Amino acid sequence: MSRKVKELRMEDVVFKPTLQPKKSEKKNAVQKSDSLSISKAIEIVNRQMQLQGLRHKTLLTYNQTMQKYVKFLKLETMDDINKEGFMNWLESLNHLDKTTQANRFRFVSAILTRFYDNGWLKDQGKFWKDIKIKVDKKVKKAADEKELEILLSLIDTTSWIGWRDVTVLVLLYRTGIRIHTLTSLKEEHINFNEKMLVLSGDIMKNGQVLKIPLDDELLMLLERLIKQNHEVRKRYKEKNDYIFISKSGKSTLNDYSHNNAISKRINAYSKKYGLSISPHKIRRLYATNLVRKKVPLAIISKALGHSSYEVTQRYIEIDADEVADTLRKFL
Repeated sequence: MSRKVKELRMEDVVFKPTLQPKKSEKKNAVQKSDSLSISKAIEIVNRQMQLQGLRHKTLLTYNQTMQKYVKFLKLETMDDINKEGFMNWLESLNHLDKTTQANRFRFVSAILTRFYDNGWLKDQGKFWKDIKIKVDKKVKKAADEKELEILLSLIDTTSWIGWRDVTVLVLLYRTGIRIHTLTSLKEEHINFNEKMLVLSGDIMKNGQVLKIPLDDELLMLLERLIKQNHEVRKRYKEKNDYIFISKSGKSTLNDYSHNNAISKRINAYSKKYGLSISPHKIRRLYATNLVRKKVPLAIISKALGHSSYEVTQRYIEIDADEVADTLRKFL
């Protein structure tokens, strides 16, 4: 039985503090009555971020991290926020790896910047801007093209679920889209006449529209899958127009995690056949192939929906032998 994913509501996102002042702290609470409460400030910032188009899952991540920060320092109002407390909180993260530390630092700093821009921390200044957490940003391995070919040859496409899985892998390989975007795809996002994948801002991490051309083979896979989907939904009396659905006709989208039904399926294949393939590794392979085809970095960055070229460069994997062979051509 598939587990039904609870819909994320705004009530899940808005910060709800659990800390209550003790009787001995009432005097301090009165003295701070003129300062905006942390809970109210975060509620306002949440609304601002929501209006700017941040996804619910992103908001949830910000809030979960901020809640840990507030709880650790026992913050109640804006007056409680200062550099000394911030440094103590950072020091408490030393048991974590540098990447996790950097991410938590980034999330809390983003909220504090909102506080400052709203005029609530003017006296403190942007003390967090002077702090840097150095992380060795190594390029992670992309999927191996030969392994991907092997996996595609092993999947049984005589079944609907097999056809769906092959379509997933080919779509990831030919477009480089994120797994969350893929599971958000609806029939309206496929323009068969113009042979185009039209990604609306509401399913893109950066909120921007993206158009990616589709080849005839991929269009054939998608067209047949959509027809089979209609039969699956009809059998289970489901009403949706998602392209990638579960065995019972439900959406595979998961706003809480990237580890949705599609991701689990690919990971299961990878483990079963001893391959090193995942949705994100296929996305990195897409980026690497574009570089090999001499596509400008600006276009690659746009195609991947990245916020900066720096992020895109971390996706590109070129081994030492390839570098040597390329340089030899210029000697």
